[in-house]
Amino acid sequence: MTTKTPAKPKSAKQIAAQKALQITWVLKGNLKNTQMASLRTGTMLARVRDEKLYLALGHPDVEDYADKRLQLGRSSLYRYLQIHDWVLKNHPGWLQKKPEGFIPDMNDVAILIGIDRDLSKKNVSPQKRKKLDDLKNKVMTQGSKRSELAKIRTGNGSDINSLKSFLEEMQKLRSKGGKLSGLPEEVITYLDAAIGVLTNEHTVARLTRTSFGDLLSA
Repeated sequence: MTTKTPAKPKSAKQIAAQKALQITWVLKGNLKNTQMASLRTGTMLARVRDEKLYLALGHPDVEDYADKRLQLGRSSLYRYLQIHDWVLKNHPGWLQKKPEGFIPDMNDVAILIGIDRDLSKKNVSPQKRKKLDDLKNKVMTQGSKRSELAKIRTGNGSDINSLKSFLEEMQKLRSKGGKLSGLPEEVITYLDAAIGVLTNEHTVARLTRTSFGDLLSA
C-alpha cells in the first residue's frame, strides 16, 4: 500500500501571492461591473432623453431632470450621453446583458471618441492617420495610461482657449434666452444640449493637451 507524501506547507511568500491573485481576480470583476454600470447608466439616461420621460415628472428638459432627480451635473450628464451614443453606433455589443471580451473604461471611451473625430477630418495625412489608428487599436485592446492621454489628439492650447471662449459665449446666450418670455422652449433645450456637448469636448481636449502633437506632426 502506497502512502501519500504529506503536502509541503506553503511558504509565507506563496500564501501572499495566492491572496494577491484572488484579490486581483475580484478586482477585475468589480472593475468590469463598474464599466457596465456606467454604460447602463448612459443607456437609461438616453431613454429618458429620447422618450422625453422627464416631462412626465414635471421637468422642462433632461438636464433639469438629471440635476434635481439624480444630482447629476450637466457635464457628467452629457458625458454619459455622448459615450452611450458613440458605443451604440460603433460597439453595440458592449451594451448587451453579458458582453464578452475587453471593454475600455469610460475615460478610454472618451479618448476613442476624440480619435474618431480626428480621423474623420479630411486634412489628416496618411502618416497621422496610421498613428491615430495604432493608438486606437491600443486603447481598444489594452486601455491607456494617464500619461498617454495626450497622444490621442492634435489640438493645441489656442484651440482649447478658443473652445472655452465659444462655450462661455454660448452660456451667456443661454442665460439671456432663459429670461425671454417669448422664446420657444425647444430653443432652450437645443442650447442646453449644445452647451453640454461643448463642455464635454472642452474637458476631453484639456485632459489630452501635451506636447505629443510633435509626434503626430512628424
